[in-house]
Amino acid sequence: MPSLTSHHLTAQRRRTMKTAIIGTGLMGSAFAEALLRAGHDVTVYNRSAEKTVPLAALGATPVATAAAAIHAADAVIFVLADGASLETMLASDDARAALAGKRLLNASTTSADEIEKLAAIVTAHRGALAEASIMVGPDQLRDGSSFFILGARDEDQAFWTDLLGNIGGQVQVAGGVGDASRAEIPILIASVFGNVAASYAAAMTMRMGLPQDMSRQLIEAALPASAHMLDNLFARDYDTVMASVDSFTTVARTAADAARTLDMDASVFDAMGDLYTRAAANGYAQKDGTAIAEILSEPIQGAR
Repeated sequence: MPSLTSHHLTAQRRRTMKTAIIGTGLMGSAFAEALLRAGHDVTVYNRSAEKTVPLAALGATPVATAAAAIHAADAVIFVLADGASLETMLASDDARAALAGKRLLNASTTSADEIEKLAAIVTAHRGALAEASIMVGPDQLRDGSSFFILGARDEDQAFWTDLLGNIGGQVQVAGGVGDASRAEIPILIASVFGNVAASYAAAMTMRMGLPQDMSRQLIEAALPASAHMLDNLFARDYDTVMASVDSFTTVARTAADAARTLDMDASVFDAMGDLYTRAAANGYAQKDGTAIAEILSEPIQGAR
């Protein structure tokens, strides 16, 4: 894999662009807000239209279909749950007809194989798909202290580096499409361990009847990035989605595949994948990954 190349953008290079965000969950909304703050025109689409209402109040333009969002923009950014969601969206005739001449960026959780397959579909319809791994949470993305790993064709790297740097981000260019997903694997491993650790800690806190305020302080001290997770966990409300159960299933399986490729023990990732699969089977597939706490809280038959 090529070495990572870092890029910072100055204010002098900033220019207004017609952009679109497709998928306005927690991260997609933060991305849209960052683009609006930087002065760009922003079109937004979400399958649940009510999630675009707060962005409309900030100046974004909601549209009724993904195809309409693609038509409206010069730079289209997908922030969906996973690669399967993006593939489904791109399967419609209207969406595919809108791809010609468009630059698109996938910021959804995908494996290298998935993004390479999707890029081939987009290329077949005369568009160009790049990928960006977002290495910060929504608050940092929103306020302009972002960090991205970019994978794109050589001819598209400057375009996406300019736009991502334009919203206050540092951009590391990993290479071509697929290389950002490969570079992201160690970080994804850390994220899935963090999600499982926070979920276990909160589930045990509630099972033992410990004071939640005290436990929250202790868990956050050990897991500094757990604040959003603990909000969901202690409320037992998983509708605010940072990364879905299905996304973490993909992460765990991707990590397991990578470990096997490197002749490393993959059993821990297999166990995590099974845990997220159980959560999905219990109706939590599109809920936040912390919903695994509900599975962890179930008594084990014969447990002592």
